[in-house]
Amino acid sequence: MKQYQHPLQGMSLGSQRHISSFHYGDSSQGQPRAYIQAGLHASEIPGMLVAHYLREKLQLLEDSGQLTGEVIVVPVANPVGLDQTVLSYQMGRFDFATGQNFNRLFPSLAESVAQDVADQQRGSPQENVQLIRRALQRQLAKFKTVRTVDSLRTTLLALSCGCDLVLDLHCDCESVLHLYTHPAFLDAIMPLSALLGAHATLYAEIQGGSPFDEAHVEFWTRLKTLLPQHDIPLATTTATIELRGQLDVGHQQAEVDADAIIEYLRLSGYCEGGKAVEVPFPSHKPTPLAGTEVIVAEKAGVITYVAECGKYLQLGEPVVDVVDPISGETIRYVATTAGVMFARQNRRYAMPGMDLAYIAGKIPLRTGELLSM
Repeated sequence: MKQYQHPLQGMSLGSQRHISSFHYGDSSQGQPRAYIQAGLHASEIPGMLVAHYLREKLQLLEDSGQLTGEVIVVPVANPVGLDQTVLSYQMGRFDFATGQNFNRLFPSLAESVAQDVADQQRGSPQENVQLIRRALQRQLAKFKTVRTVDSLRTTLLALSCGCDLVLDLHCDCESVLHLYTHPAFLDAIMPLSALLGAHATLYAEIQGGSPFDEAHVEFWTRLKTLLPQHDIPLATTTATIELRGQLDVGHQQAEVDADAIIEYLRLSGYCEGGKAVEVPFPSHKPTPLAGTEVIVAEKAGVITYVAECGKYLQLGEPVVDVVDPISGETIRYVATTAGVMFARQNRRYAMPGMDLAYIAGKIPLRTGELLSM
Protein backbone atom coordinates (compact mmCIF):
# COMPACT_ATOMS: atom_id res chain seq x y z
CA MET A 1 0.00 0.00 0.00
CA LYS A 2 1.17 3.48 -0.81
CA GLN A 3 -0.16 6.57 0.96
CA TYR A 4 -0.05 10.07 -0.49
CA GLN A 5 -0.91 13.48 0.94
CA HIS A 6 -2.47 16.07 -1.39
CA PRO A 7 -2.34 19.62 0.04
CA LEU A 8 -5.30 21.89 -0.65
CA GLN A 9 -4.76 25.44 -1.88
CA GLY A 10 -6.49 28.62 -0.76
CA MET A 11 -6.03 28.19 2.98
CA SER A 12 -5.79 31.02 5.48
CA LEU A 13 -2.46 32.07 7.00
CA GLY A 14 -1.02 29.54 9.43
CA SER A 15 -3.37 26.70 8.40
CA GLN A 16 -3.24 23.75 6.03
CA ARG A 17 -5.46 20.87 5.00
CA HIS A 18 -4.77 17.87 2.80
CA ILE A 19 -6.52 14.84 1.32
CA SER A 20 -5.05 11.40 2.06
CA SER A 21 -5.21 8.70 -0.62
CA PHE A 22 -4.34 5.03 -0.13
CA HIS A 23 -3.31 2.99 -3.18
CA TYR A 24 -3.53 -0.81 -3.18
CA GLY A 25 -2.27 -3.07 -5.95
CA ASP A 26 -0.74 -1.90 -9.22
CA SER A 27 -1.93 -0.52 -12.56
CA SER A 28 1.46 0.35 -14.09
CA GLN A 29 1.08 -2.30 -16.79
CA GLY A 30 -2.40 -1.31 -17.87
CA GLN A 31 -4.35 -3.18 -15.19
CA PRO A 32 -7.77 -1.77 -14.27
CA ARG A 33 -8.03 1.01 -11.69
CA ALA A 34 -10.86 1.67 -9.26
CA TYR A 35 -11.43 4.70 -7.05
CA ILE A 36 -13.59 4.81 -3.92
CA GLN A 37 -14.14 7.93 -1.81
CA ALA A 38 -16.22 8.75 1.25
CA GLY A 39 -17.33 11.89 3.02
CA LEU A 40 -17.52 14.40 0.17
CA HIS A 41 -20.58 15.59 2.06
CA ALA A 42 -18.62 15.63 5.28
CA SER A 43 -21.62 15.24 7.60
CA GLU A 44 -22.41 11.90 5.94
CA ILE A 45 -20.33 9.59 8.11
CA PRO A 46 -21.32 5.96 7.24
CA GLY A 47 -19.06 5.84 4.17
CA MET A 48 -16.01 6.79 6.20
CA LEU A 49 -16.42 3.72 8.39
CA VAL A 50 -17.02 1.54 5.32
CA ALA A 51 -13.80 2.96 3.85
CA HIS A 52 -11.98 1.99 7.05
CA TYR A 53 -13.02 -1.64 6.59
CA LEU A 54 -12.30 -1.50 2.86
CA ARG A 55 -8.73 -0.48 3.65
CA GLU A 56 -8.29 -3.43 6.01
CA LYS A 57 -9.66 -5.90 3.45
CA LEU A 58 -7.70 -4.44 0.54
CA GLN A 59 -4.50 -4.66 2.58
CA LEU A 60 -5.13 -8.38 3.15
CA LEU A 61 -5.82 -8.89 -0.56
CA GLU A 62 -2.65 -7.04 -1.50
CA ASP A 63 -0.56 -8.98 1.04
CA SER A 64 -1.88 -12.28 -0.33
CA GLY A 65 -1.25 -11.28 -3.96
CA GLN A 66 -4.93 -11.39 -4.94
CA LEU A 67 -5.24 -7.87 -6.37
CA THR A 68 -5.20 -7.86 -10.17
CA GLY A 69 -5.53 -4.09 -10.52
CA GLU A 70 -5.22 -0.93 -8.46
CA VAL A 71 -7.79 0.32 -5.96
CA ILE A 72 -7.51 3.87 -4.61
CA VAL A 73 -9.35 4.71 -1.39
CA VAL A 74 -9.94 8.24 -0.09
CA PRO A 75 -11.64 7.69 3.28
CA VAL A 76 -12.07 11.42 4.05
CA ALA A 77 -12.72 13.28 0.82
CA ASN A 78 -13.59 16.60 2.43
CA PRO A 79 -11.43 17.77 5.33
CA VAL A 80 -12.79 21.28 4.80
CA GLY A 81 -16.40 20.36 5.51
CA LEU A 82 -15.39 17.97 8.27
CA ASP A 83 -14.02 20.93 10.22
CA GLN A 84 -17.14 23.09 9.87
CA THR A 85 -18.82 23.03 13.27
CA VAL A 86 -21.40 25.50 14.59
CA LEU A 87 -22.43 25.25 18.24
CA SER A 88 -21.35 21.57 18.31
CA TYR A 89 -23.28 20.73 15.10
CA GLN A 90 -21.09 19.47 12.26
CA MET A 91 -22.16 21.11 8.98
CA GLY A 92 -20.48 19.40 6.05
CA ARG A 93 -22.80 19.65 3.06
CA PHE A 94 -22.17 23.28 2.09
CA ASP A 95 -18.94 25.26 2.02
CA PHE A 96 -19.18 28.07 4.58
CA ALA A 97 -16.94 30.36 2.52
CA THR A 98 -19.03 30.24 -0.67
CA GLY A 99 -22.37 28.66 0.25
CA GLN A 100 -21.76 26.04 -2.44
CA ASN A 101 -22.73 22.39 -2.13
CA PHE A 102 -19.43 20.48 -1.96
CA ASN A 103 -20.84 17.88 -4.40
CA ARG A 104 -21.77 20.31 -7.14
CA LEU A 105 -19.93 22.48 -9.67
CA PHE A 106 -17.13 20.05 -10.52
CA PRO A 107 -15.34 21.59 -13.52
CA SER A 108 -15.62 20.24 -17.03
CA LEU A 109 -12.37 20.10 -18.97
CA ALA A 110 -13.70 18.36 -22.06
CA GLU A 111 -13.14 21.37 -24.36
CA SER A 112 -9.53 21.93 -23.30
CA VAL A 113 -8.72 18.22 -23.53
CA ALA A 114 -10.34 18.02 -26.98
CA GLN A 115 -8.09 20.82 -28.18
CA ASP A 116 -5.09 19.06 -26.65
CA VAL A 117 -5.64 15.75 -28.47
CA ALA A 118 -7.46 16.85 -31.64
CA ASP A 119 -4.38 16.69 -33.88
CA GLN A 120 -2.89 13.55 -32.35
CA GLN A 121 -3.04 10.24 -34.14
CA ARG A 122 -6.18 8.23 -33.54
CA GLY A 123 -5.94 4.65 -32.31
CA SER A 124 -8.10 1.91 -30.87
CA PRO A 125 -10.68 2.84 -28.23
CA GLN A 126 -8.27 1.70 -25.50
CA GLU A 127 -5.42 3.73 -26.97
CA ASN A 128 -7.67 6.76 -27.26
CA VAL A 129 -8.67 6.43 -23.61
CA GLN A 130 -5.03 6.44 -22.50
CA LEU A 131 -4.27 9.41 -24.77
CA ILE A 132 -7.22 11.35 -23.35
CA ARG A 133 -6.43 10.51 -19.74
CA ARG A 134 -2.88 11.78 -20.11
CA ALA A 135 -4.22 15.00 -21.61
CA LEU A 136 -6.77 15.33 -18.82
CA GLN A 137 -4.05 15.04 -16.18
CA ARG A 138 -2.08 17.75 -17.98
CA GLN A 139 -5.09 20.05 -18.06
CA LEU A 140 -5.90 19.42 -14.40
CA ALA A 141 -2.30 20.22 -13.47
CA LYS A 142 -2.64 23.57 -15.27
CA PHE A 143 -6.11 24.32 -13.90
CA LYS A 144 -5.75 27.28 -11.53
CA THR A 145 -7.82 27.46 -8.38
CA VAL A 146 -7.96 30.22 -5.78
CA ARG A 147 -10.60 29.05 -3.33
CA THR A 148 -10.17 25.97 -1.17
CA VAL A 149 -13.46 24.40 -2.34
CA ASP A 150 -12.25 24.53 -5.95
CA SER A 151 -8.89 23.06 -4.97
CA LEU A 152 -10.77 20.24 -3.25
CA ARG A 153 -12.77 19.49 -6.39
CA THR A 154 -9.80 19.48 -8.76
CA THR A 155 -7.76 17.33 -6.35
CA LEU A 156 -10.50 14.69 -6.23
CA LEU A 157 -10.86 14.76 -10.02
CA ALA A 158 -7.09 14.38 -10.46
CA LEU A 159 -7.11 11.31 -8.21
CA SER A 160 -10.07 9.65 -9.92
CA CYS A 161 -10.00 10.69 -13.59
CA GLY A 162 -7.65 7.88 -14.63
CA CYS A 163 -9.86 5.17 -13.15
CA ASP A 164 -12.20 2.72 -14.84
CA LEU A 165 -14.57 2.53 -11.88
CA VAL A 166 -15.50 5.38 -9.53
CA LEU A 167 -17.67 4.85 -6.44
CA ASP A 168 -18.74 7.80 -4.29
CA LEU A 169 -19.99 6.84 -0.81
CA HIS A 170 -22.71 9.05 0.65
CA CYS A 171 -25.79 8.69 2.83
CA ASP A 172 -29.16 10.41 3.13
CA CYS A 173 -30.95 11.91 6.14
CA GLU A 174 -32.99 8.76 6.90
CA SER A 175 -33.13 6.17 4.14
CA VAL A 176 -32.68 2.65 2.92
CA LEU A 177 -29.63 1.89 0.80
CA HIS A 178 -29.95 3.18 -2.76
CA LEU A 179 -27.70 4.10 -5.70
CA TYR A 180 -27.47 6.73 -8.42
CA THR A 181 -25.91 6.01 -11.80
CA HIS A 182 -26.03 6.74 -15.53
CA PRO A 183 -28.35 4.60 -17.71
CA ALA A 184 -25.38 3.41 -19.78
CA PHE A 185 -23.94 1.77 -16.65
CA LEU A 186 -26.99 -0.10 -15.41
CA ASP A 187 -25.76 -3.51 -16.57
CA ALA A 188 -22.47 -2.93 -14.76
CA ILE A 189 -23.96 -1.39 -11.60
CA MET A 190 -27.01 -3.57 -10.92
CA PRO A 191 -24.81 -6.43 -9.60
CA LEU A 192 -23.34 -3.95 -7.11
CA SER A 193 -26.84 -2.85 -6.16
CA ALA A 194 -27.84 -6.49 -5.60
CA LEU A 195 -24.71 -7.31 -3.57
CA LEU A 196 -25.36 -4.32 -1.31
CA GLY A 197 -29.04 -5.20 -0.89
CA ALA A 198 -30.18 -1.85 -2.26
CA HIS A 199 -33.87 -0.95 -2.32
CA ALA A 200 -33.62 1.44 -5.30
CA THR A 201 -31.28 2.24 -8.17
CA LEU A 202 -31.96 5.61 -9.77
CA TYR A 203 -30.59 6.58 -13.16
CA ALA A 204 -30.32 9.80 -15.15
CA GLU A 205 -28.28 10.95 -18.11
CA ILE A 206 -28.07 14.39 -16.49
CA GLN A 207 -28.78 14.86 -12.78
CA GLY A 208 -27.93 18.55 -12.87
CA GLY A 209 -25.46 20.69 -10.96
CA SER A 210 -22.33 18.78 -12.03
CA PRO A 211 -21.86 16.48 -9.03
CA PHE A 212 -18.71 14.37 -8.70
CA ASP A 213 -20.01 11.19 -10.35
CA GLU A 214 -21.68 13.04 -13.21
CA ALA A 215 -18.54 15.10 -13.92
CA HIS A 216 -16.80 11.90 -15.03
CA VAL A 217 -19.63 10.81 -17.31
CA GLU A 218 -20.14 14.29 -18.74
CA PHE A 219 -16.46 14.48 -19.63
CA TRP A 220 -16.55 11.35 -21.81
CA THR A 221 -19.95 12.02 -23.39
CA ARG A 222 -18.90 15.57 -24.24
CA LEU A 223 -15.63 14.34 -25.79
CA LYS A 224 -17.54 11.93 -28.00
CA THR A 225 -19.37 14.96 -29.41
CA LEU A 226 -16.28 17.17 -29.69
CA LEU A 227 -14.11 14.46 -31.28
CA PRO A 228 -16.40 12.45 -33.56
CA GLN A 229 -13.38 11.26 -35.57
CA HIS A 230 -12.04 9.42 -32.50
CA ASP A 231 -13.52 6.14 -31.27
CA ILE A 232 -14.15 7.08 -27.63
CA PRO A 233 -15.99 4.85 -25.14
CA LEU A 234 -17.54 5.89 -21.85
CA ALA A 235 -14.34 4.93 -20.08
CA THR A 236 -15.30 5.49 -16.44
CA THR A 237 -18.21 3.63 -14.84
CA THR A 238 -19.59 5.66 -11.94
CA ALA A 239 -22.10 5.23 -9.15
CA THR A 240 -23.04 7.06 -5.98
CA ILE A 241 -23.92 4.74 -3.11
CA GLU A 242 -26.24 6.14 -0.46
CA LEU A 243 -25.45 4.09 2.65
CA ARG A 244 -28.79 4.51 4.43
CA GLY A 245 -29.19 7.38 6.93
CA GLN A 246 -26.78 9.69 8.74
CA LEU A 247 -27.10 7.82 12.02
CA ASP A 248 -26.65 4.36 10.48
CA VAL A 249 -23.05 4.08 11.62
CA GLY A 250 -21.94 0.77 13.14
CA HIS A 251 -19.11 -1.72 12.87
CA GLN A 252 -21.20 -4.71 11.80
CA GLN A 253 -23.11 -2.98 9.02
CA ALA A 254 -20.03 -1.14 7.76
CA GLU A 255 -18.10 -4.39 7.46
CA VAL A 256 -20.99 -6.07 5.63
CA ASP A 257 -21.08 -3.16 3.16
CA ALA A 258 -17.30 -3.31 2.71
CA ASP A 259 -17.54 -7.07 2.02
CA ALA A 260 -20.18 -6.40 -0.65
CA ILE A 261 -17.97 -3.81 -2.36
CA ILE A 262 -15.00 -6.20 -2.26
CA GLU A 263 -17.15 -8.89 -3.87
CA TYR A 264 -18.07 -6.40 -6.58
CA LEU A 265 -14.38 -5.60 -7.13
CA ARG A 266 -13.77 -9.35 -7.54
CA LEU A 267 -16.63 -9.61 -10.00
CA SER A 268 -15.30 -6.61 -11.95
CA GLY A 269 -11.76 -7.96 -12.30
CA TYR A 270 -9.87 -5.94 -9.67
CA CYS A 271 -8.97 -8.99 -7.62
CA GLU A 272 -9.01 -12.74 -8.00
CA GLY A 273 -12.08 -14.88 -7.44
CA GLY A 274 -14.60 -13.19 -9.68
CA LYS A 275 -16.09 -16.44 -10.98
CA ALA A 276 -16.91 -17.54 -7.45
CA VAL A 277 -18.98 -14.43 -6.65
CA GLU A 278 -22.66 -15.21 -6.22
CA VAL A 279 -24.78 -12.19 -7.09
CA PRO A 280 -28.24 -12.31 -5.49
CA PHE A 281 -31.32 -11.48 -7.48
CA PRO A 282 -31.97 -7.73 -7.12
CA SER A 283 -34.94 -6.69 -5.03
CA HIS A 284 -36.00 -4.04 -7.52
CA LYS A 285 -35.76 -2.80 -11.07
CA PRO A 286 -33.93 0.48 -11.75
CA THR A 287 -36.09 3.56 -12.04
CA PRO A 288 -35.51 6.97 -13.65
CA LEU A 289 -34.42 9.70 -11.26
CA ALA A 290 -36.93 11.92 -13.06
CA GLY A 291 -39.62 9.52 -11.83
CA THR A 292 -38.88 10.22 -8.17
CA GLU A 293 -41.78 11.90 -6.42
CA VAL A 294 -40.60 14.55 -3.98
CA ILE A 295 -43.20 15.34 -1.33
CA VAL A 296 -42.83 18.99 -0.32
CA ALA A 297 -44.27 20.67 2.78
CA GLU A 298 -46.86 23.34 2.02
CA LYS A 299 -46.86 24.80 5.54
CA ALA A 300 -44.77 24.75 8.68
CA GLY A 301 -45.48 22.19 11.36
CA VAL A 302 -44.44 19.05 13.22
CA ILE A 303 -43.45 16.18 10.93
CA THR A 304 -44.99 12.81 11.75
CA TYR A 305 -44.20 9.99 9.33
CA VAL A 306 -46.78 7.28 8.79
CA ALA A 307 -44.72 5.32 6.22
CA GLU A 308 -41.28 3.82 6.81
CA CYS A 309 -38.34 3.97 4.45
CA GLY A 310 -38.21 0.87 2.30
CA LYS A 311 -41.96 0.44 2.04
CA TYR A 312 -43.45 0.04 -1.44
CA LEU A 313 -46.28 2.57 -1.60
CA GLN A 314 -49.32 2.38 -3.82
CA LEU A 315 -51.13 5.41 -5.18
CA GLY A 316 -52.93 7.23 -2.41
CA GLU A 317 -51.16 5.57 0.49
CA PRO A 318 -50.35 7.94 3.35
CA VAL A 319 -46.75 9.04 3.73
CA VAL A 320 -46.44 11.85 6.27
CA ASP A 321 -48.49 14.28 8.35
CA VAL A 322 -47.52 17.89 9.11
CA VAL A 323 -49.26 19.07 12.26
CA ASP A 324 -49.85 22.69 13.29
CA PRO A 325 -50.16 22.48 17.08
CA ILE A 326 -51.52 26.05 17.29
CA SER A 327 -54.36 25.84 14.81
CA GLY A 328 -54.88 22.10 15.21
CA GLU A 329 -54.67 21.59 11.46
CA THR A 330 -53.08 18.40 10.13
CA ILE A 331 -52.06 18.11 6.48
CA ARG A 332 -51.66 14.53 5.31
CA TYR A 333 -49.50 13.88 2.27
CA VAL A 334 -50.10 10.75 0.21
CA ALA A 335 -48.16 9.04 -2.56
CA THR A 336 -49.16 10.21 -6.03
CA THR A 337 -46.89 7.65 -7.68
CA ALA A 338 -46.30 3.99 -6.88
CA GLY A 339 -42.83 3.04 -5.70
CA VAL A 340 -40.43 2.53 -2.83
CA MET A 341 -40.12 5.37 -0.34
CA PHE A 342 -36.35 5.39 -0.15
CA ALA A 343 -35.55 8.52 1.87
CA ARG A 344 -37.03 11.06 4.26
CA GLN A 345 -35.98 13.85 6.61
CA ASN A 346 -34.23 13.23 9.91
CA ARG A 347 -35.66 16.46 11.28
CA ARG A 348 -39.17 16.60 12.66
CA TYR A 349 -40.13 20.22 12.06
CA ALA A 350 -41.08 21.35 8.57
CA MET A 351 -40.75 24.75 7.00
CA PRO A 352 -42.72 25.61 3.86
CA GLY A 353 -40.95 24.18 0.81
CA MET A 354 -38.99 21.54 2.70
CA ASP A 355 -38.59 18.14 1.03
CA LEU A 356 -40.28 15.56 3.24
CA ALA A 357 -39.97 12.25 1.41
CA TYR A 358 -38.78 10.63 -1.82
CA ILE A 359 -40.56 7.83 -3.69
CA ALA A 360 -38.87 5.97 -6.57
CA GLY A 361 -41.54 5.96 -9.27
CA LYS A 362 -41.31 4.37 -12.70
CA ILE A 363 -42.81 7.21 -14.76
CA PRO A 364 -40.85 10.46 -15.30
CA LEU A 365 -42.45 13.35 -13.43
CA ARG A 366 -39.72 16.00 -13.31
CA THR A 367 -37.28 17.83 -15.53
CA GLY A 368 -34.34 20.16 -14.93
CA GLU A 369 -32.31 19.89 -11.71
CA LEU A 370 -33.14 16.45 -10.32
CA LEU A 371 -31.02 16.45 -7.16
CA SER A 372 -31.88 18.15 -3.88
CA MET A 373 -29.90 21.20 -2.76
